[in-house]
Amino acid sequence: MSYNQQEKISSEIRNQLRSALAFHRGGQLEDAVAIYQNVIQSWPESPETLASLGAALIGLNRSKEAIIHLERAITLRPYHADTCFALAEAYRSEGLIENAFEAAKVGLQGNPNYLQGRVAMADTLLDMGRHDEARVAFEAIRSTNPKESRVHGKLGCFHFHVGEMEEAESLLCSAAQALPNDIDVHWHLAALYLGQRRWVDGWPLYSWRWPIAKRVDPGTLVDIPPWQGAPSETDRLLIWGEQGLGDELMFSTCFPDVFKRIKPKNCFLTCDNRLANVFLRSFPGLEVIMINRLADFQTEVRIPECDVQISSGDLPGLFRSRTQDFPKTLSSYKVDPRAKELWAQRLAKLGDGLKVGIAWRGGSLERFKRSKSSEIGDWLEVFKTSGAQFINLQYGDCTEELRGTPLYNFDDLDPISDPDSQMALIRNLNLVIQTSNASAHMAGLLNIPTWTVLPAIADWRWSFAGEECLWYPSMRLFRQSEPGDWREVLGRVALELRNFIARQNDRARHQR
Repeated sequence: MSYNQQEKISSEIRNQLRSALAFHRGGQLEDAVAIYQNVIQSWPESPETLASLGAALIGLNRSKEAIIHLERAITLRPYHADTCFALAEAYRSEGLIENAFEAAKVGLQGNPNYLQGRVAMADTLLDMGRHDEARVAFEAIRSTNPKESRVHGKLGCFHFHVGEMEEAESLLCSAAQALPNDIDVHWHLAALYLGQRRWVDGWPLYSWRWPIAKRVDPGTLVDIPPWQGAPSETDRLLIWGEQGLGDELMFSTCFPDVFKRIKPKNCFLTCDNRLANVFLRSFPGLEVIMINRLADFQTEVRIPECDVQISSGDLPGLFRSRTQDFPKTLSSYKVDPRAKELWAQRLAKLGDGLKVGIAWRGGSLERFKRSKSSEIGDWLEVFKTSGAQFINLQYGDCTEELRGTPLYNFDDLDPISDPDSQMALIRNLNLVIQTSNASAHMAGLLNIPTWTVLPAIADWRWSFAGEECLWYPSMRLFRQSEPGDWREVLGRVALELRNFIARQNDRARHQR
């Protein structure tokens, strides 16, 4: 290749990178990624381009892909601080917290006073549950950056996660005023208010759920005015489903309130296709628009002509502004009657004893699974209880974990791909005991007695104190006394289970 040809290629690459960076800075990440990938085809050994591609992929919530490119960039340019900290962020998103810690540590070797790196290190300490070390790290950052609003926001988030809500609120409010576009700060403030049942303060901030999850608010995708809750005999309402199965189910408890103002026949719900039959059976007249969220690509969804729109997660802002607004009973939800009968027959073959569903892991986001999930070994006291048949409700591959436990597993049931069948199974159970995941929402909707076992600092939806669950009247909440101590709280659950079985047996004897 001649010198002039090399110069021409270099010039073309420089022009492409200028365009990619312009797209990147302007938030047009898909366009930026396409150009970065094209440049790497011609220039695969460019650490700058690999790092920029990784950062853009993180912004698109594609952390697994980002890790590949960022690791390659680090190989080509070791100890580069920004690349190390971007890699730490990608690792955190995938729940690889120890890897994130090591990446941040390497980055600090290249620049030990770099604020972003020190914050990344403190964040990973918090994720690992090393709260004392995280506190020292955050306080050290504040001592050297006492007027930095970003530091106040990060420290506020730390206090939130260790349950120091008064300190958290003070710091988060101060940071929110100085940083009106800071996603972490506003989301944590929303979660704090909602967890304290300060609904009027919390619901207006709940829209920050979209950027914190790196998702687009679907209401911005179509040119339809927002619904403000006004009754109408003629308006057609588009209701957008939420980001996960649990959220879609939980916020659907507001649908009866919606239908008092707009008839179901004038309502159109976009929802995960796995829940379509649940909503069609439970709310006759409602039209369902199915979305396949398990697909690797977003298929085009045909939206009908509507007059107003709202996301289901925004419905509580209209209908749940006071604690007394939450329903005392739930009666709308119906399972497939044929599947219910089949599960009843299969459960009967297991023999005598109450049928108790069990799930021990929770969380859809990898970095939060650690705090929300127990180990199967933590449940030994529960499994020692006589008079019960334990049924596995846990999603995912748990074959190895089930070995040596009394949990009965139905191999032909996949709760992830077929939640409709999972709900039919749950409808036949006497009790469900589990950590926070979609099956807890299913059991609560079906009015099955449900005991949800929570970390010391639970997600906002379960509130921060008390045994009562406002969303599901049949649910009781059991909270860790100390962060990470599942065995103590499950010991209390085991004692309550023995009492529950004794009461059920007494009731059965009196009915004979």
